[in-house]
Amino acid sequence: PQQILSRFAKDGTAVLFVNMSLAPIGKCFADEEEAGQEVKIGKLDDNIFQIWLSTVDRINIYQDKISEGDLQNMLLGLKYVLEGISPIEIIYVVQFPGWADLALALRKEVDGKLVFDCMDEHSGFNNNSEMVLQDEEKLFQNSDLVITTSAKLNEKASYRNKNTILVRNGSDFDFFNRLVANGELDDIKKPIIGYYGAISDWFDIDIVYKCAKERPDWNFVLIGSTMGCDTSKLDKMMNVKLLGEKPYKDLPG
Repeated sequence: PQQILSRFAKDGTAVLFVNMSLAPIGKCFADEEEAGQEVKIGKLDDNIFQIWLSTVDRINIYQDKISEGDLQNMLLGLKYVLEGISPIEIIYVVQFPGWADLALALRKEVDGKLVFDCMDEHSGFNNNSEMVLQDEEKLFQNSDLVITTSAKLNEKASYRNKNTILVRNGSDFDFFNRLVANGELDDIKKPIIGYYGAISDWFDIDIVYKCAKERPDWNFVLIGSTMGCDTSKLDKMMNVKLLGEKPYKDLPG
């Protein structure tokens, strides 16, 4: 998602990224003006901005259904921002189904195109509820364009939306073609089996454990957030290193 949207920004399009952290304030806003007083905006890069919105209650967009009050607060906040900058054209890009109700409500209020960037088979995650699958279905049915990352997802989406295209996952070749060691792995003996990316509940900890146990002379280096994943099985493995999340700019090193 970052790669696609950063290219839009380089071409001169303003990108407004809604932060997943939503601030609970315990009340419903009366109007856009009141909502606007609570909206926070920060600049991430040229043409890329981050927006913090307020809800009534504390919610986790990955797991919780957006209530009417929470939806109204976020809707008023985004309307305040969009009407303040008066964009020529708007494209709403949704990557996680939990945002479906907000995106569909916002498109009704402030006209624009809706793109569902379908990157995952959500029915394959054991922490996704039936509600997430229902929201995914709403996006399939109501988006102006669906982007998929695999043949399987493309087939699934095409049945539901004729405006579906396949854009496979790729690599930022130029970025990873300039490899300069940064010292992070200097003390780790080769061979190194490396991974970077999310380490969540779907991550196969057992296969890492099995391989590390059978190859004690190999070092397994895992880089990424372990939120939602029980990694305790690996904690006593001397040849498994969990380095946590690292800045994207440091990964080539």
